[in-house]
Amino acid sequence: MRLDVQSVINGIKPRLDFDGDIDLSYETMEDGTHPFPEKVSVRGSVVGMFGAVELRADVTAAFHAQCARCGKPVVLPYEGEISGMLIKDESPAKPAAKGSGRQSAGDGAVSADEVERIVLENDDKLDVDALVHEHLMLNMPMRFLCREDCAGLCQMCGADLNLGGCGCKKETTDPRLAVLKELLDREDK
Repeated sequence: MRLDVQSVINGIKPRLDFDGDIDLSYETMEDGTHPFPEKVSVRGSVVGMFGAVELRADVTAAFHAQCARCGKPVVLPYEGEISGMLIKDESPAKPAAKGSGRQSAGDGAVSADEVERIVLENDDKLDVDALVHEHLMLNMPMRFLCREDCAGLCQMCGADLNLGGCGCKKETTDPRLAVLKELLDREDK
């Protein structure tokens, strides 16, 4: 989805609303999974006020992955917001900087360095797909768990420990440390 925001930048329209679904099913993680097999929903607006143009968008998605401990499929719903000031890329020779600051908690005032800056392409078009893709990839959890207390798989037999014990002998000694264990056993006698 590409939005032509030139009418808002030039003050012809005070606001431009948008709503749609984005297909990110092509995204593949290192393990071969596709984190977004379902469409990602985005709804927002571009508003011009006092010579500035602000973007606010709500993103709704579902992260699909495997549990990092037991390997079961996991689906985590996600809702987030993208906001920032749109700025034109005035110098095509050098890459435009992107700010990542947020509003300060102090007095509520927002300085230019604390506002997320979203750089527009030279034709005054906003690539919403790329913006949402970047937002989701940066907000994706580092690892997924089917539940917080997931016991995972037995390292010996591979049984799912969430379903109960497997009966494997849990105490194993590293063969490289067997000599040290022998010394400790002798000392205890």
